[in-house]
Amino acid sequence: MFEETQNNSFGSEQWSYEAEQNWAGFWDLIVKEYIRQNPEEYKKLKELGKQNENNRNSDYSYKA
Repeated sequence: MFEETQNNSFGSEQWSYEAEQNWAGFWDLIVKEYIRQNPEEYKKLKELGKQNENNRNSDYSYKA
C-alpha cells in the first residue's frame, strides 16, 4: 500500500493538456470570485500596480 502511494505522488505525475487547462480555469475562477467579493481591495491593488508601472516607465536612465 505504501509503495502505491509513493508511485502516485504529485511530483512525478504528468498532467494532460486538459488537466492543465482545468487547473488554470479553476484558479481564474477563484481570482474572479475574489474580485467580485472584494472590489475595494482589488481597486487598491490595481492602483498600486499602475503606480509601479509608472515607476518602471520613467525616463530615468542609469549612467555609469
